[in-house]
Amino acid sequence: MDNIEGASSEDTAKELSFGGLRPADEIMIQTGNSLYSFSVTDPTERRGILSGGALEECGVTASLIGSFVEGEADSCTFLSGLKTGARALFYIEFGQGLKRLLTSAITDLIYVRL
Repeated sequence: MDNIEGASSEDTAKELSFGGLRPADEIMIQTGNSLYSFSVTDPTERRGILSGGALEECGVTASLIGSFVEGEADSCTFLSGLKTGARALFYIEFGQGLKRLLTSAITDLIYVRL
C-alpha cells in the first residue's frame, strides 16, 4: 500500500495506509452506495469523526479499523488500510458501547491533509 506520508494536500488514491495520518486530516470514502467523511482526531488510535452514509450529516466518534477484500469462495483478506474494491470497517461509539459499521465496496478515496 502507498503510504500517505508522501501524499500532497489532496490526492485521489486507490490505496491508503495509515502510517502518516495527522490530526485534522480528512479521508473521503466513496462507496457504491454512499459517501463518508472521516476527520482524524487521534491518528495513533485512528479515531475521528465519521459522517455520511446511514449516519447522514450527523458526525459520530469512530475508530477506523481497516478494510476487507472479499475473494473467491467466500474468503476475506483484512487490510490495515483502505483500498478501492474493499469494504471499510469502523467501530462507532453508540451509547455505552460500540457498533460496527461496514461500508459497501469502496469506489474512490480522497485524502486531504490540512
